[in-house]
Amino acid sequence: MLKNLKERFLFILYKTWHLLIYLSESFDFNKDNRNLELFIMLDDI
Repeated sequence: MLKNLKERFLFILYKTWHLLIYLSESFDFNKDNRNLELFIMLDDI
């Protein structure tokens, strides 16, 4: 049960992070490479 809850929490966190990056890139036209690096890093997890 605890493991399932933890996985669900991490999944939500992961999706939220992707959404935040997506939104920040949509609104920020002067985006730098750091967001992209974080995005790639998260995809490896």
